[in-house]
Amino acid sequence: MNEQDDFLFNYKRHVAAAELRPEHVQDFARLVKTIRYGSAFQLLIAEFNDVPYRDSLIERINDVVAVENSQPGFINLADGRFDEFNAVEAAIRHLVIDHSTIHLLGGEGWFDAKRWQAFNLRREAIAHDVPARLLLWLTTDAVRTMARAAPDLWAWRSGVYAFPMPVAPSRQVPQPPESAATAGRPLAERSKRIAVLQAYLASSPPPNDDQRLPLLDELADLYQSIGDFDAALRIRREEELPVYERLGDTRARAVTLGQIADVLKARGELDEALRIRREEQLPVYEKLGDVRSRAVTMGRIADILQARGELDEALRIRREEQLPVYEKLGDVRSRAVTMGKIADILQARGELDEALRIRREEQLPVYEKLGDVRSRAVTLGKIADVLQARGELGEALRIRREEELPVYERLGDIRARAITLGQIADVLKARGELDEALRIRREEQLPAYEKLGDVRARAIALGKIADILQARGEIDEVLRIRREEQLPVYEKLGDVRSRAVTLGKIADVLQARGEIDEALRIRREEELPVYERLGDTRARAITLGQIADVLQARDELEEALRIRREEELPVYERLGDMRARAITLGQIADALKARGELDEALRIRREEQLPLYEELGDVRSRAIALGKIADILRARGELDEALRIHREEELPVYERLGDMRSRAITLGQIADVLKARGELDEALRIRREEQLPVYEKLGDVRSRAIALGKIADILRARGELDEALRIHREEELPVYERLGDMRSRAITLNKIAHILQARGEFDEALRIRRDAAL
Repeated sequence: MNEQDDFLFNYKRHVAAAELRPEHVQDFARLVKTIRYGSAFQLLIAEFNDVPYRDSLIERINDVVAVENSQPGFINLADGRFDEFNAVEAAIRHLVIDHSTIHLLGGEGWFDAKRWQAFNLRREAIAHDVPARLLLWLTTDAVRTMARAAPDLWAWRSGVYAFPMPVAPSRQVPQPPESAATAGRPLAERSKRIAVLQAYLASSPPPNDDQRLPLLDELADLYQSIGDFDAALRIRREEELPVYERLGDTRARAVTLGQIADVLKARGELDEALRIRREEQLPVYEKLGDVRSRAVTMGRIADILQARGELDEALRIRREEQLPVYEKLGDVRSRAVTMGKIADILQARGELDEALRIRREEQLPVYEKLGDVRSRAVTLGKIADVLQARGELGEALRIRREEELPVYERLGDIRARAITLGQIADVLKARGELDEALRIRREEQLPAYEKLGDVRARAIALGKIADILQARGEIDEVLRIRREEQLPVYEKLGDVRSRAVTLGKIADVLQARGEIDEALRIRREEELPVYERLGDTRARAITLGQIADVLQARDELEEALRIRREEELPVYERLGDMRARAITLGQIADALKARGELDEALRIRREEQLPLYEELGDVRSRAIALGKIADILRARGELDEALRIHREEELPVYERLGDMRSRAITLGQIADVLKARGELDEALRIRREEQLPVYEKLGDVRSRAIALGKIADILRARGELDEALRIHREEELPVYERLGDMRSRAITLNKIAHILQARGEFDEALRIRRDAAL
């Protein structure tokens, strides 16, 4: 039994309890928890007075407690097969072979004083020999009879759970909860609230529209918060919308249509969400002359366009159609929120300096003046996002820890705290502190989402854990998480976009393991068609770029280069996405370098990519681009200039940013240049004393193995063949084999063969080369 199983069990029991009468929620949750975690043998008494309701309870219990290849079993005492209790005992002993939970039905009409006594006498033997949960369903009168007729057996029970239907259900209108936002309440609280609302809405006579509609609205929100988008959509479409149409309430109908669009957007159905906003909701507000609601709706349209990658149009809407309305209305808060949305788009386009200016000068002072501590904290987090994108990791981390996180802790906002902890983990991962990033994700963030019952946020957090594990080289576990814990959640939620993204992540893993053909198939046949169907031009362009990555790994440079130039780059240019354009230009330069076209690759890096990062104020990306320029210069034999760039222009940036990993990588590149210049002793010193300890501190087994391989290369160049061979065989090769990285394993095997051949061991070298080829 693992944490994943525990989470899914708790989620299922609370969701199942939500469909019961509210007074039964607690006993149901207790009962299934006892069945799951209690001792091997238990006698559990379930009291009922309505057979159809009992049957629905049994169905829900079975769904929650069932495990693979083991469904609960049944014995119906009223079916005429049992004259004495010993026959019942025999049936129990037979069923327990395949069933760990057994329902005993019909006891209210079968048990008499004699049979109760027989059961009582056999209780110890049954408990000793029958490792099962016996769930005895009895009517209220039968429960009383059991207590009188077999007091020892009654005292011996493991628990009594009451599920009687009320004779006259309460007609009191459910009052709204005192707690804040729906999504921030614990799952148990939300499931009980669903049960309360369901019971009242199903009561007879039905509540009138004035009472019913607000409750339906809350119920739809609750279902959406637990990931049941189908139920939320059904309520909005089939129960709320028809009432507003019957009443002729066009405004309320428009609001509900917007809520339907929200659910569709969350499920990744962007085209239909956009159609509803533009064709059904917006015209209503324009006809009513409601300028504020129109502006809000235009903002929602911009949200969808931004999700589709249409940044220019989203930005135009924010600046020309939304912002002027709030300024005219004197609504400083809505103006500040919209300025933040503009900053989001600018950041996505890579215009970090302007995004940062807006956050600091136009948004933050408004929230400070309004005394809105939550919005101020959110904005500080957005500032940290920009700083992180600029490579200023130390300051981003300080803001998260010292200014943002304490606010959410003081407010008791579990969800916002969990999100911020995840962002802290992101910064730590970017700094190469993988162990601490992983600890935060597993021990602090994941439990918060499990407590909230937020299956989507939990799946996203698991994906982030997989990202860290992938950076550490734990490829098999990464693949398991993606396939077994993430993908099924998005499939259940009907979230086609997140499913496609996760499939892309699986393709990343397969590519890293050398399974290039399968990675390419996933990209082309499973991921790309989703973005094309959703009309998401940006995601389609990104995926095409990833297809080009695979093709480049297969040495299909011409096709990779064509995709970059003709299909990917024009999209970013049309969207005005300077950062994505700069990245793609760099990838084109990589392909040209691989083809040996060093001059053109160098020109692109210097004249097209580097100026973009300088314009964006992105010091980290600029440093990376300089390192790539140094790589090209080294390939051209200009070792002195390559070394100067690495030492004087690239390395100081990472040291100033506190980026241990990038510093270690750059030190390795410096060692490569020194080795090419014949300075083997200094190259070896850097690898052993400055680079290797960083990867060991970070727990990055893959990068450590690569660095050890580089050390072995230097030793081989120095003629120390025995030690080079030992490192390749005993320290490098086992890592790749454990990680399932067949490509790196093959490369290392070929290096071992090269050393053996240099030592004159030709037969063994040939054998190893054949192994590598396999």
